Amino acid sequence: MKTAKLIRAGGSPTERFNSREKNQAPNRFHKIAMIRCREITRSPAPESIESTLHEVERGNDILVAPELILSEVTQVLIKKKKQGLLTREEMGELLDCIISLPIRLFRLKPIIQHSVELTLEYKLTVYDAIFLALAEEKNGRLITVDRILQRAAEKWV
Repeated sequence: MKTAKLIRAGGSPTERFNSREKNQAPNRFHKIAMIRCREITRSPAPESIESTLHEVERGNDILVAPELILSEVTQVLIKKKKQGLLTREEMGELLDCIISLPIRLFRLKPIIQHSVELTLEYKLTVYDAIFLALAEEKNGRLITVDRILQRAAEKWV
Protein backbone atom coordinates (compact mmCIF):
# COMPACT_ATOMS: atom_id res chain seq x y z
CA MET A 1 0.00 0.00 0.00
CA LYS A 2 1.45 3.32 -1.05
CA THR A 3 0.38 5.24 2.04
CA ALA A 4 0.61 2.63 4.77
CA LYS A 5 0.89 4.45 8.07
CA LEU A 6 1.27 3.23 11.63
CA ILE A 7 2.61 4.83 14.75
CA ARG A 8 4.95 3.18 17.21
CA ALA A 9 4.01 4.46 20.65
CA GLY A 10 6.61 6.47 22.51
CA GLY A 11 7.53 6.34 26.17
CA SER A 12 8.52 3.46 28.40
CA PRO A 13 6.62 0.14 28.37
CA THR A 14 5.07 1.12 31.73
CA GLU A 15 3.84 4.44 30.36
CA ARG A 16 2.50 2.75 27.26
CA PHE A 17 0.45 0.25 29.23
CA ASN A 18 -0.74 2.58 32.00
CA SER A 19 -3.91 3.93 30.45
CA ARG A 20 -7.64 3.31 30.68
CA GLU A 21 -7.66 1.89 27.18
CA LYS A 22 -5.02 -0.85 27.32
CA ASN A 23 -3.56 -2.25 24.13
CA GLN A 24 -4.17 -5.91 23.51
CA ALA A 25 -1.03 -7.99 23.76
CA PRO A 26 -0.37 -9.85 20.52
CA ASN A 27 -1.39 -13.45 20.62
CA ARG A 28 -1.11 -16.45 18.31
CA PHE A 29 -4.20 -15.35 16.37
CA HIS A 30 -2.66 -11.94 15.65
CA LYS A 31 0.52 -13.58 14.35
CA ILE A 32 -1.48 -15.90 12.09
CA ALA A 33 -3.53 -12.92 10.86
CA MET A 34 -0.37 -10.98 9.97
CA ILE A 35 1.07 -13.96 8.09
CA ARG A 36 -2.22 -14.43 6.22
CA CYS A 37 -2.26 -10.74 5.25
CA ARG A 38 1.20 -11.17 3.74
CA GLU A 39 0.10 -14.29 1.85
CA ILE A 40 -2.98 -12.63 0.34
CA THR A 41 -1.15 -9.48 -0.73
CA ARG A 42 1.57 -11.70 -2.22
CA SER A 43 4.27 -9.37 -1.00
CA PRO A 44 5.94 -8.45 2.24
CA ALA A 45 5.28 -5.10 3.84
CA PRO A 46 7.97 -2.41 3.50
CA GLU A 47 10.93 -3.08 5.83
CA SER A 48 10.00 -0.35 8.33
CA ILE A 49 6.49 -1.75 8.75
CA GLU A 50 7.67 -5.37 8.69
CA SER A 51 10.20 -4.74 11.49
CA THR A 52 7.61 -2.86 13.53
CA LEU A 53 5.12 -5.73 13.17
CA HIS A 54 7.85 -8.15 14.23
CA GLU A 55 8.45 -6.13 17.40
CA VAL A 56 4.70 -6.06 18.07
CA GLU A 57 4.53 -9.84 17.58
CA ARG A 58 7.30 -10.22 20.18
CA GLY A 59 5.47 -7.92 22.60
CA ASN A 60 8.21 -5.28 22.47
CA ASP A 61 6.23 -2.55 20.80
CA ILE A 62 2.75 -1.07 20.63
CA LEU A 63 0.94 0.29 17.60
CA VAL A 64 -1.37 3.26 17.79
CA ALA A 65 -3.36 4.90 15.01
CA PRO A 66 -6.28 7.24 14.55
CA GLU A 67 -9.62 5.54 13.92
CA LEU A 68 -9.26 6.92 10.40
CA ILE A 69 -6.93 4.03 9.59
CA LEU A 70 -9.91 1.66 9.33
CA SER A 71 -11.63 3.67 6.60
CA GLU A 72 -8.33 4.27 4.77
CA VAL A 73 -7.47 0.57 4.71
CA THR A 74 -11.01 -0.34 3.68
CA GLN A 75 -10.86 2.14 0.78
CA VAL A 76 -7.55 0.68 -0.45
CA LEU A 77 -8.98 -2.85 -0.29
CA ILE A 78 -12.08 -1.81 -2.24
CA LYS A 79 -9.88 -0.16 -4.88
CA LYS A 80 -7.75 -3.34 -5.19
CA LYS A 81 -10.94 -5.38 -5.55
CA LYS A 82 -12.24 -3.08 -8.31
CA GLN A 83 -8.89 -3.38 -10.10
CA GLY A 84 -9.23 -7.18 -10.03
CA LEU A 85 -6.21 -7.57 -7.74
CA LEU A 86 -8.24 -9.12 -4.90
CA THR A 87 -11.27 -11.35 -4.80
CA ARG A 88 -14.18 -10.41 -2.55
CA GLU A 89 -13.12 -13.19 -0.17
CA GLU A 90 -9.51 -11.99 -0.05
CA MET A 91 -10.71 -8.45 0.56
CA GLY A 92 -12.83 -9.66 3.48
CA GLU A 93 -9.96 -11.73 4.88
CA LEU A 94 -7.56 -8.79 4.70
CA LEU A 95 -10.03 -6.53 6.44
CA ASP A 96 -10.43 -9.16 9.17
CA CYS A 97 -6.62 -9.31 9.46
CA ILE A 98 -6.34 -5.57 9.87
CA ILE A 99 -9.15 -5.44 12.42
CA SER A 100 -7.50 -8.21 14.42
CA LEU A 101 -4.12 -6.46 14.69
CA PRO A 102 -3.33 -5.11 18.14
CA ILE A 103 -3.56 -1.46 17.15
CA ARG A 104 -4.77 0.95 19.81
CA LEU A 105 -7.15 3.31 18.06
CA PHE A 106 -7.58 6.96 18.99
CA ARG A 107 -10.43 9.35 18.30
CA LEU A 108 -9.94 12.28 15.95
CA LYS A 109 -11.63 15.04 17.95
CA PRO A 110 -8.68 15.75 20.32
CA ILE A 111 -6.16 16.09 17.47
CA ILE A 112 -8.18 17.59 14.62
CA GLN A 113 -7.24 21.25 15.32
CA HIS A 114 -3.53 20.42 15.40
CA SER A 115 -4.01 18.33 12.23
CA VAL A 116 -5.29 21.41 10.41
CA GLU A 117 -2.21 23.37 11.50
CA LEU A 118 0.07 20.58 10.24
CA THR A 119 -1.88 20.36 6.97
CA LEU A 120 -1.22 24.03 6.27
CA GLU A 121 2.37 24.06 7.52
CA TYR A 122 3.59 20.96 5.63
CA LYS A 123 1.14 20.99 2.69
CA LEU A 124 -0.21 17.56 3.67
CA THR A 125 -3.67 16.15 3.23
CA VAL A 126 -5.65 16.40 6.44
CA TYR A 127 -5.73 12.58 6.45
CA ASP A 128 -1.93 12.37 6.60
CA ALA A 129 -1.72 15.26 9.07
CA ILE A 130 -3.98 13.34 11.46
CA PHE A 131 -1.37 10.57 11.67
CA LEU A 132 1.40 13.10 12.20
CA ALA A 133 -0.60 14.90 14.92
CA LEU A 134 -1.21 11.63 16.75
CA ALA A 135 2.46 10.68 16.48
CA GLU A 136 3.38 14.03 18.02
CA GLU A 137 0.79 13.71 20.80
CA LYS A 138 1.90 10.19 21.72
CA ASN A 139 5.59 10.93 21.28
CA GLY A 140 5.62 8.10 18.78
CA ARG A 141 7.49 7.31 15.61
CA LEU A 142 5.48 7.54 12.42
CA ILE A 143 5.98 4.50 10.20
CA THR A 144 5.06 5.30 6.62
CA VAL A 145 6.11 4.62 3.04
CA ASP A 146 4.71 7.99 1.94
CA ARG A 147 7.78 10.17 1.23
CA ILE A 148 6.03 13.52 1.71
CA LEU A 149 4.60 12.47 5.06
CA GLN A 150 7.96 10.99 6.12
CA ARG A 151 9.73 14.28 5.36
CA ALA A 152 7.17 16.20 7.41
CA ALA A 153 7.60 13.74 10.30
CA GLU A 154 11.39 14.13 10.19
CA LYS A 155 11.09 17.92 10.55
CA TRP A 156 9.57 17.73 14.03
CA VAL A 157 11.59 14.78 15.33
